[in-house]
Amino acid sequence: MGIKGSLLPKLQGSTSDVHVSKYANQTIAIDGYAWLHRGVHACATELGRGVPTDRHIEFCLGRVALLLHYRVRPLLVFDGGPLPA
Repeated sequence: MGIKGSLLPKLQGSTSDVHVSKYANQTIAIDGYAWLHRGVHACATELGRGVPTDRHIEFCLGRVALLLHYRVRPLLVFDGGPLPA
């Protein structure tokens, strides 16, 4: 999951920040596990205690809604094995 090794430093200088609207009317692939992982930070205590929560799902759906607002079609990719509990 993610970029491993020495690839990331080699990409410095070849990337730039752009507004999401630049990708309007296009389909982009999203690392679905990465978004879920980021969303888990908002509810880590609840998940750790076994309290039912869907805040990590809401985080992902909020990102999807943002892309759709700018007419970007997200394709969430869930590759790799299951994550440990």
